[in-house]
Amino acid sequence: MYKDIFSNPEFDKRFNRLKESIKSYLSGIDYDTEDLEINNLIGWHTLNKERRIYVNDKCPSDIRVPITELIKKKFPNPNNSK
Repeated sequence: MYKDIFSNPEFDKRFNRLKESIKSYLSGIDYDTEDLEINNLIGWHTLNKERRIYVNDKCPSDIRVPITELIKKKFPNPNNSK
């Protein structure tokens, strides 16, 4: 049986909760993301067995700081911000 060695269910759960928090925040302030999806606002990559979560370059500047704060709240690690 094939096992995905990159699979991390705990990370996936936390990352999905982060995306839900961002959706909730944006709907709470009636922010129109136009054609951007949540997956275009944030991203992650693996570095030395750790996953780094960051605000994507496509994220509009007026919501970068609040989204960065949500990332820090859900993934408290000093290396998470760009």
